[in-house]
Amino acid sequence: TDIERSLSKLSIKLPKQLTDLNESLTECITNRTVDVALNRFKSKFTLIKQGYPALLELRDVLDGSAQRELLELRNILSIQSVQLEELDEHTIIAQDKAILVEQFAQEQPWRSYADAKPAGEAIKEAYRLKRIAIRKQQDILRDQILDRIKSRREFTDLDEDDEREIISIITSAYKDIDEHAVEPRLVSLARYETDLKNAEDYAQRKIDTILNAKNSADKVQTVKSGLRNRIISGEEELEGALTELKERCKDIFASGGKVRFEE
Repeated sequence: TDIERSLSKLSIKLPKQLTDLNESLTECITNRTVDVALNRFKSKFTLIKQGYPALLELRDVLDGSAQRELLELRNILSIQSVQLEELDEHTIIAQDKAILVEQFAQEQPWRSYADAKPAGEAIKEAYRLKRIAIRKQQDILRDQILDRIKSRREFTDLDEDDEREIISIITSAYKDIDEHAVEPRLVSLARYETDLKNAEDYAQRKIDTILNAKNSADKVQTVKSGLRNRIISGEEELEGALTELKERCKDIFASGGKVRFEE
């Protein structure tokens, strides 16, 4: 029935009163013999009498704005709430989520659901603010990357077309984030910073390639420092790491080349 389909969208089970009503009416109409059908109706009359008003009530609820508002609360519980938890942001919404879970655990959650609406709005706002925070972090990183590229001494040696190409590598990797949307998911948005960092590495290598093509005698070579995430426990160990790094650069310097370090 339409009511069953509507409840299914809300992930709500058909209440027992309506299940009993449905089974009772089905049993009454499955036999076309009048006497048999009448006797069955009489035996099921109490269940039918109790279930029919509940059916009318639910029909009125699902025909109005309540269905839309209930669906929004259900989506908040299954979308925004879940995405926040994927980023370990569960503590800020725990209390509000519990209110929604309790609401939908009731046999008739459409009753007094308005009491749960503030909890839903609180989760929505926490979700929106998280998207804004991720967008701000990405904006800051993009600006930092562009500053690093433009402040590179060799950047001024590029012609205008090359400059535009380098800048476009970064701007193309930047993705706008709609604070009111629910896609892409928060975990996907959190990876945008990695995309920007990878774009910076590519842009820096592209500058190297352009410069090396123009000046074969003064080439820029990339050297992995090997120091990222490495723990140094003392001056002696640090000196050893730097000595190792210097050894890897000696031949490049001896040939008149330059070194650009990558993590």
